[in-house]
Amino acid sequence: MQNSNSLNKSGNKYKNTYVEFNSIKFKSKLEANCYRLFLENGYELQYEKFPIKLLTSFKPKMNLFLPDKKAKGLVKTTRTILGIDYNVDFYLPLNINNRVVHVFIETKGMPNDVYPLKKKLFIKKLETISLNPEDLYFFEVRNIKQIHQAIEVIKLIN
Repeated sequence: MQNSNSLNKSGNKYKNTYVEFNSIKFKSKLEANCYRLFLENGYELQYEKFPIKLLTSFKPKMNLFLPDKKAKGLVKTTRTILGIDYNVDFYLPLNINNRVVHVFIETKGMPNDVYPLKKKLFIKKLETISLNPEDLYFFEVRNIKQIHQAIEVIKLIN
């Protein structure tokens, strides 16, 4: 990544490098490279612009006993269980032959333990909210070669 874009390194638990490119702060080099390669091929990706609620918050009706931090024992609780949100890395809406095709791209260098479950829930949720699943594309890319493969598949959509 060259030109007037700055590279900002900052450590975190996944050891990824934060990168700023085209005034966008990406969480990893892979995200920045994905964005750059798509731009070079004429596609402007939307970065983290498609949040989706996988599970809404709810108040349990059952008898729920959870560990209490202070007492170190179990305590009956009626607290609200927080929902689960997911925000795919990139979203690309395409207008092809008078229909909208929705492309979702997730870059994964080092998946955490929660990601496989969230990915499955996200894919299922997309299929339930779309009128035509044939117009949905999801790519999980882990390296530059796979980014290029995704671009080639997208070029063939008609």
